[in-house]
Amino acid sequence: MTPPADAPPAEAGWVRTLWAVALVQAIMTGSFTIIGPTIPQVLPQLGVETVGGVRAWTGVLMGVTPLMAALTSPLWSNVADRLGRKRIIATTAVGNALLALLMSVCTSAPQLLVLRLAMGSLSGFSAAGISLVAGRAPSRRLGYALGWLSTGQLLGMLIGPVAGGIIADAFHSARAPFLLTATMSPMAAVLVMLVVPKERPAHKDKVARTVWQDLALVARSPLLAPLFLAMLLAQLAIRSVDPVIVLTAQQLLAGNLHMASLAGFAVSVTGLGNLAASPFLGRRSDVIGHRKVLLISLIGAAALTMPQAVVGQFPLFVIERFGVGMFIGGVLPTLNALIGRTAADADRTSVYGVMSSATFLGGFAGPLAGGMVSAAFGLGSVFVVSSLLMVAGLVWIVRKIPADRKA
Repeated sequence: MTPPADAPPAEAGWVRTLWAVALVQAIMTGSFTIIGPTIPQVLPQLGVETVGGVRAWTGVLMGVTPLMAALTSPLWSNVADRLGRKRIIATTAVGNALLALLMSVCTSAPQLLVLRLAMGSLSGFSAAGISLVAGRAPSRRLGYALGWLSTGQLLGMLIGPVAGGIIADAFHSARAPFLLTATMSPMAAVLVMLVVPKERPAHKDKVARTVWQDLALVARSPLLAPLFLAMLLAQLAIRSVDPVIVLTAQQLLAGNLHMASLAGFAVSVTGLGNLAASPFLGRRSDVIGHRKVLLISLIGAAALTMPQAVVGQFPLFVIERFGVGMFIGGVLPTLNALIGRTAADADRTSVYGVMSSATFLGGFAGPLAGGMVSAAFGLGSVFVVSSLLMVAGLVWIVRKIPADRKA
């Protein structure tokens, strides 16, 4: 794929930037998720001996990273406006490699907690990557570009846990995945510095703003503020079912000899559906409108999530999870496209930083809320809550986000 012949100079190199940053997102997201599955196996080596202790520490260690990412993402975007988005992606990638290396030799659970907090704080690659692509892609191709960027992140989320498990088994070490992360992250830094075309000078005439001023910029905007809440609602709805997918699959597979592998498949099939549909939905949103595809995606996801509360057969559950994955493949790309078309070019990096906080905050609060709801009301109730949150997001968008206009 090449840029149109009449593409203005500002759009030059956007295709190369898109594929490079999509690959960087896959590498970085994969390097993050490689570590997660082996944390419960590492904890006994760090002095956590009880089953309850391992479960509690695993929850804390998994949750603090997206929480810190939510808190620090606007700060990184503020810095990226001054130092450049390529440099921030490379810097945070190298920083994550060093932290993963330290994790491989840490000797206690509190040390690992500090390192996980630090890793969450080095999340600048996400918002900087989105902003870099959105700033270079033509407006008429924004949905297409961000759809592929989302695909890169999904690919990392799918491959990372599998790769981590394979490496841990192959080397008979639960710490080996940390070393894989330490190896992969610098590759992302080299890739973005060598392949992504030279950045145009940052907005040097732009008055420097603080993080609080960036937050105020979004809060005061009649369109960006509703989009922030829409992003948060979407992530809460999507991620709230994370703690109960495996448990629901195990309930449906009671007595099956292949319960563990089939339950794992039930988790990954959602991502497969997302991976298959995200580029297509992003491309369609450029044709029929980002808001329209977003609404269709939320309707479809809600309609397929609700029946999972009472599903009685595992094959049907898998089909429903795949269908949900396909529909939610259109949610984040279209939301990011609407944000990109709403924010002024000079403010885009800062705005994406604030919006990334909504994404990470949903990634933290969603599973936490899902676990609490399931403990109080049962597994099926979480799917009902997730569906209702999607409907709430749908109503919010209909009321607060104006209809698409021609590019």
